[in-house]
Amino acid sequence: MIKVVVADDEIRVCNLICNLVDWASFNMEIVGTAHDGLSAYELIQKEKPDLIITDIRMPGMDGLTLISRTKSICPEADIIIISGYRDFEYAQNAIRYGVNDYLLKPIKRDELENTLLNMKNAWEKRVESISQTEKLKEQLESDKNQLRGFFFRDVLLNDQEDLNLSMNEINQRFYYSFREGLFQAFVIKLDFAGTDKYLESYTVLKRKIEEILHRNLIPVCIDEECYVRYCWVYGIMNFKNSGIEAVRKQFLLIANEIISLKSMFQQADMYIGLGSVHSDANSLRGSLESAVVSVNHRLIARAGIRIFQNEKPGKLNKNKLLEDFKNSVITPVELLDAKAAEQAVIELEQKVMAEPEAGGHAIYLFVPEVFTCFLNILSTVHTVSDNQKQTHSKFKDIFELCGSVKELFGCLRKGISDLLTALFNERRQSVARPIRNAMKYIQENFMEPLTLDTISAVAGFNPSYFSALFKKECGMSFVEYLSEVRIKKSKNLLKETDLSIAEICSMVGYQDVKHFNKTFKKISGVSPAEFRKLYS
Repeated sequence: MIKVVVADDEIRVCNLICNLVDWASFNMEIVGTAHDGLSAYELIQKEKPDLIITDIRMPGMDGLTLISRTKSICPEADIIIISGYRDFEYAQNAIRYGVNDYLLKPIKRDELENTLLNMKNAWEKRVESISQTEKLKEQLESDKNQLRGFFFRDVLLNDQEDLNLSMNEINQRFYYSFREGLFQAFVIKLDFAGTDKYLESYTVLKRKIEEILHRNLIPVCIDEECYVRYCWVYGIMNFKNSGIEAVRKQFLLIANEIISLKSMFQQADMYIGLGSVHSDANSLRGSLESAVVSVNHRLIARAGIRIFQNEKPGKLNKNKLLEDFKNSVITPVELLDAKAAEQAVIELEQKVMAEPEAGGHAIYLFVPEVFTCFLNILSTVHTVSDNQKQTHSKFKDIFELCGSVKELFGCLRKGISDLLTALFNERRQSVARPIRNAMKYIQENFMEPLTLDTISAVAGFNPSYFSALFKKECGMSFVEYLSEVRIKKSKNLLKETDLSIAEICSMVGYQDVKHFNKTFKKISGVSPAEFRKLYS
């Protein structure tokens, strides 16, 4: 809505202007009227209108002075002056001050409407132009931020990309403002105890960390940037040669602020890894790698340390450890024995921790290799579905949230156990389904002369294999199950009908009454006649 102020020393003129047209139809609203120059100026200061309609001759303040002062506080406001023929030369001077149009007294409706329509169209074009300009600025800012992020994604964190860019090339391609001085990378690692159930609060936490970083680093850096990927916040800094100590102090402040976030995000642990310092922007990837190595030392470090720097990756006898693991896990994989596979992981963890040069980063790299090794063995022994293959990416996501060696191996143990258990249940279901079909067939056809060959054909197995599977799934043999079904049906007939035992015997699938009586007593503990007496 366009805000309008009307000023004229004649009250009747003000009232005429206010009532002469339908202001709402022009998307306009009169927010106030004034009858002298000083009151008009005070009203303009208060309302900051988009359009001012004013007489050029009013008491209290000269019209030209009012227009001049108005332009200083509302430079975008349109101004329409009201004048008579005798004031035409005066009005011409006012137009030089930035007046947009004028109205001659006596004011006519059609003239006022045409003028207001012009003002409305001009205002809408100006607003649209401002809006487009703001959108363009926002787009440019977004593009700038995206380009700066590409430097992390496509260069620093991309091992396939050769990093051989000069400082000027980095500035031009990725919108940085690096200058001669020192360059250093850092990381902040977020741990969620190996579970993603808290990740709904993760977005807010990341934003808070970015705010803390920018607020503390901007005062001491020539340029700085951070980039968030999952539970890692990567950062780079360019600062003066004399700024090392200032940066170090700021990271102590950053660490304290990050610790304070624990009051809100209690499930998260946050650690800082500082990379090596270089005088060449082309060395930032190496600095970032050393920051990751340093922060991964938290996996084996004592509690309470929040900032890590200059830590070594450590070493493991990977070939020997992997070979031992393969040998210990192959049989559990073949048998789909999740418990035995977990025990193999427990033994592997003990061997890893016994390694004399074991380091946090070396273990961080080793554990996913173990899971890949397990998947390769599993795929060799069993047919693995596409859904089950995707457990590798799920494992990696949970693995990245771990904050200690114990959690890493716990994640490995669970990943292996869950996959073996899922495969075992799937195999069991694939066996149980035809057995259930066979049981249903027996229940529906118990009165027929059923044989093992008949039922195994229904299940789709050969008789000997079906017999073994049936007993494993049901806890009894096919013959025992068939007898149970027939005797159960005969009990109902004995209780609910007056049929003779011989008739019932024939109805439930037995050809010989003597054999029926013997089987009934073996299962029920009493003969059919005794059962009828008890329950009739």
